[in-house]
Amino acid sequence: MVPIDEVVSLSRLQFAVTALYHFLFVPLTLGLSWILVIMESV
Repeated sequence: MVPIDEVVSLSRLQFAVTALYHFLFVPLTLGLSWILVIMESV
């Protein structure tokens, strides 16, 4: 059986990784899509 402290720590780590992924890659993807739209239209 896994101790409850370890479960909480792993859950926090998973949330941190997910939040970091969304914080970095969603704006990056949206920004790159706008750059692509501008470059293709000019």
